[in-house]
Amino acid sequence: MKKLVSLMLALLMCLSIVSFGSAEDVPAYLSDTSPVTLKMYYDRPVDGNLVAQANGNEPLSIKWKEETGVTIDFQYAVDDSHTKLNMMITSGDYPDILICYSNYDMLQDLADNGVIIAYNKVEEEYDPGFMSRVMSANTILAMRQKFGTMDVFAVPTYSFKVEDLQRDDIARCMTGMMVRKNIYEAIGSPDMSTIEGTLDAFRKVKQMFPDIIPVQGHRNSSNDGDGNPRIIGRAFQYFDLTGNYYYDEADNTYKKYWNSPNYLEQLKFVNTLYNEGLMDPAELTDSGEQLQAKLFSGRIFCNLNNDADNTDWFNNEFTAAGVDDEWIFIEPMCLDTEEGYTYDNINGGVGDHCIVVFNTPNAKRSMMFVDYLMQDQQQIEILMGIQGQTWDYNEAGVAKTFDEFVSMPDADKKTKYGIGLWYFLRQELHNNIMKKYAGTAAQTANIEFMSQFYKDYSFITNGKAENYAADSEEIKIFTNIKEYYEVQVRKIIMADPSQVEPMYKEMMAKIYDLGQAKLDAYIDNYYKNKAEAAKEYGSDLDLSFMGL
Repeated sequence: MKKLVSLMLALLMCLSIVSFGSAEDVPAYLSDTSPVTLKMYYDRPVDGNLVAQANGNEPLSIKWKEETGVTIDFQYAVDDSHTKLNMMITSGDYPDILICYSNYDMLQDLADNGVIIAYNKVEEEYDPGFMSRVMSANTILAMRQKFGTMDVFAVPTYSFKVEDLQRDDIARCMTGMMVRKNIYEAIGSPDMSTIEGTLDAFRKVKQMFPDIIPVQGHRNSSNDGDGNPRIIGRAFQYFDLTGNYYYDEADNTYKKYWNSPNYLEQLKFVNTLYNEGLMDPAELTDSGEQLQAKLFSGRIFCNLNNDADNTDWFNNEFTAAGVDDEWIFIEPMCLDTEEGYTYDNINGGVGDHCIVVFNTPNAKRSMMFVDYLMQDQQQIEILMGIQGQTWDYNEAGVAKTFDEFVSMPDADKKTKYGIGLWYFLRQELHNNIMKKYAGTAAQTANIEFMSQFYKDYSFITNGKAENYAADSEEIKIFTNIKEYYEVQVRKIIMADPSQVEPMYKEMMAKIYDLGQAKLDAYIDNYYKNKAEAAKEYGSDLDLSFMGL
């Protein structure tokens, strides 16, 4: 299978190269290669500084400019608050291309007011064949449902096409608990598949290794869309709340996570971490750079939420810092010990980020450039750099990074060779396969280990149940609740353990005073009508992949 996959990728690359060289068959996205500068904005802080420094100097952006005529004016966010982006939009200083979370609230307004283009409406004029090359039925449907229209305003990244989802060589579950191997073995390689077992392991780490922080929620900072700190927002799957919604059989209704008794257990768990000193209290206020520094310098025992395909990256950071240890994945904790831990990394093939093109004078070239970047050759290079320079196919037909680059510090890989530098522009097929087959034996082992925990949660996760119009009563209620909730949840985390449940009940009462019942009805209606909505927005699509 590995050989077959690699040979297929090699063939795709060869076909791309042939088409580039044929004057009679120039792809639509290369029909204009005159010089142009496109402002690209990435609404996340992670690695943005590295990209900004390397852009125009590393091999990929140089190659892209040579082949398309595009010079990228790259800008990025300083945090996850959207503040910089919101100011740009308010002032009319629009980027040409925006990469952001698909649940960024402003997207709906931008679409409603014609500030971003509908790809399908301009496809024939700007870039014939764009939709069929870049998207498939699942991603088109998801974007239509998100914006409540038959138009397509966004291309989701980190996504799979329908045909990709049928493959048996993709890793479907990679997210779980990552621990330091040497410390884990030193505390007796305990069973951490239960909540209490995990807490006991953290307590033992604190006792035996007082300089080590037992657990950190994630490597990135700031709140999620509801105002949760990462130690909450990144741990829902351990409390059977994957996707942030759940079905209550007793009431025959779909509800938001905070109505679940499981969520109260999660609050108690995080409160225990805080009160027993098992997490660093500063995690609630640390920046992403500070959180990563702790992980990479060896100060953390368990990273509560990480992906197995990050193994090589994190291990290389250990090597660079002189830490004699490595990261492994273990059976994750789960509140439901009967079923055990489950997770879905492919989410019906639709990722949580997207690319939109603003209706600027450069909209046509921007759309062509997005098309170019989504093609197989560029997607492979985004992951591995330039073929022949940093990687090639071995005698078995497997794509392999050259030995001298495997253990190279991540920053050097990105800035000098472009390896993974533009990760936020990737789709998931090639990333999924190459992370599984082209990494070290340690990374492959972690990916294969985590694969046993897959369960399809795409019904819950694929879509946005709370897609409220900007001028609606619902969005006002949602905003008021968020402002209240993001303060209260931190108070509960830091409270005396005896006060967690009373404070939770008080918080929930206030949330309903603020109008949550109206949002509950919206959420329940969304899920109960999801299949019918799919038929409506997919009336011209083949929905057999959904059984419709």
